[in-house]
Amino acid sequence: MTVNKKGENMTIRSIPADEAYHHCDPEEFAFETTEEVEDLTRFIGQNRALEAVDFGIGIRHEGFNLFVIGPEGSGRHSVVQSFINEKAGKEQTPNDWCYVHNFKDPHKPLTLEFPPGKSLIFKQEMHDLIDMLKTTIPAIFEGEDYRARNKAINDNLQQKIEKLYRGVDERAKGESISVVRSEQGILFAPMDGSGKTLDAAGFRKQPEEVRKKIEKAIEKVQSELQQAIHEVSILKRNAEEQSRKLKKETAGLAVSHLIDTLKTKYKDQEKIIEYLDNIEKEITERVDDFLPRSGTQSEMFFPMASPAPSFNQYEVNVLVTREKEGAPVVYEDMPTYQNLHGRIEHKAKMGMLSTNFTLIQPGSLHQANGGYLILDARRLLIQPFAYEGLKRTLRARHIRIEPVERLLGLMSTVTLEPNPIPLQTKVVLIGPPLIYYLLNYYDPEFQSLFKVQADFEHSMDRTDENQQLFAALLATLAKDTKLLPLHRTGVARVIEQAAREAGDCEKLSLHIREFADLIKEADYLAR
Repeated sequence: MTVNKKGENMTIRSIPADEAYHHCDPEEFAFETTEEVEDLTRFIGQNRALEAVDFGIGIRHEGFNLFVIGPEGSGRHSVVQSFINEKAGKEQTPNDWCYVHNFKDPHKPLTLEFPPGKSLIFKQEMHDLIDMLKTTIPAIFEGEDYRARNKAINDNLQQKIEKLYRGVDERAKGESISVVRSEQGILFAPMDGSGKTLDAAGFRKQPEEVRKKIEKAIEKVQSELQQAIHEVSILKRNAEEQSRKLKKETAGLAVSHLIDTLKTKYKDQEKIIEYLDNIEKEITERVDDFLPRSGTQSEMFFPMASPAPSFNQYEVNVLVTREKEGAPVVYEDMPTYQNLHGRIEHKAKMGMLSTNFTLIQPGSLHQANGGYLILDARRLLIQPFAYEGLKRTLRARHIRIEPVERLLGLMSTVTLEPNPIPLQTKVVLIGPPLIYYLLNYYDPEFQSLFKVQADFEHSMDRTDENQQLFAALLATLAKDTKLLPLHRTGVARVIEQAAREAGDCEKLSLHIREFADLIKEADYLAR
C-alpha cells in the first residue's frame, strides 16, 4: 500500500503485458494496402483548436489576432495554413494598391486603390498615355498653326524693338549725333553741318562751347537709349510670357484630349481624378521634356551637365495586385522588419545613391492585406525590431514603410516617406506553449493584440474510428510524398508506435512529423 498526494491509499499491482501493450489487429482494416484508402479530407484530433481558429478568423474586430500553440512536429503550420486557405478561398478578394508620384510633395508618394486586378490595367494606360504624348506633342508643335502664332509673337516683338531704336536714332540725328552700331556695342559720334561724322581730331578743333553742347546732346541720347533698352527687356519678357502661354495652351489641347478619356473611365474615384489633374498640369508645365532637344557643344562634352529628361514621375508602381480570387494567405518564412513592412531600395549612379517611388517594394503585410498573415513566433522574436514593428502596425491599423535606421535615429538624410496603407490583415502566430506564456506574462500589449488562443492537442483517443482515420492519414502522407503504399500490418505497427509515443495505450500521438519520417525510412528500406 502507498499514499498519494491527497492522502488516499493506493494499491500497487503488477501490470500484465497485454495491458501495458495494446496490440492493434491488422484485420480491423478492410484494405490490403493504403493504395486502396481514400485521401483524408479533414484534420484529425484537432477539433477544439480548429474551432478556435475558425472563431479567430471569423471575428473582424480589432485585436482578435490568433496565437496557435502546439508542439514541434504536430503539423500545426500545415494544418493551420490548409484550414485558413480553405476558408479564405470563399472570401472577398481585396483591392490592389499602387504608389504614384506626388507632384506637390515629391518625397511623400501617394497611394491609389483599385479593384482587384485593375492596377496593372491603369499602369499600362499611363504608359500608353506618355508614349502617345511623346509623339503627339512634337507633331503639334511642328504644325503650321503653332508656328504661325509663335512667329507672329516674334515678329511683333522685332517690330516694336526696331521702332524703339529707330526713334532713338531719329532723335539723335535731330541733335546732330550719329548712332553707330559696332562689335563693341552702340557708340555715339557728333556730326558736322553736312551730316558727316566728326573724328576725334575734328571734335577737338571745335570751340569749347560747341564741344559742351555736343557732350550734353550725347548724354541726352544715351539716356534715351538706356530707356529704350529697358523697354526692350520688358517687351522681351512679355513676348516670352506670351510664348510660354501659347506653349502651355498648345500642350494643354494635346494632353486634355487624351487624359479626358481616363477621367471619364475613373470618374467615380476621386483620388485618381485628382492624380490625373496633377499629371495634366505637370505635363503642360514641363512640355519641353516632350520636345526634341537641340544638342549644344557643352552637352556633347559634358552630358551630365544637362541630363536627358526623365519620365519616371508618370509611372505607376503596382505594390500589390490580386490575380487569384479570395483572400490572400501569406506565410512569411523570414519575418524580418523589412520583409514584413516593405523597403525602399536605392540605385547607385556616379558614386551616389538615389531613390524614387518606383523603388518602393512591398512586405508580407502588404501581400496579406485583406487576408491572413501566418508567422512563426520564434522566428519573429529573434529578428531585431520585427515583433515591436508588427505590434506598432497592428495598433495603428496601417502599414508604414520606413527604414530601420530612421526608427533608431541613425539616419538624418532626406528620403521617401510613402503614405501609409490601411491594414486589414489577420495575423496568426504559431509557436510552442513556452513562448505564448512568456509573452502573455511579460508583454502587457500581447493580450490586447492576440486575443484568440488555439491550443493543438498532443494526442487523441484511441478509438476504432480514430484508428481508421489514422490509417487514412498515413495513406495520405504516403501518396503526397510519393512513397510505397503501406501494408495493413505496417499501418497497425505504426498505430502501436503512436500509442507508445503518447505514453498511454488508450491514446494516439499526434506528432505527425515523427510518423512521416518513420514511413520514409521504411520506404527506403523496402526499395
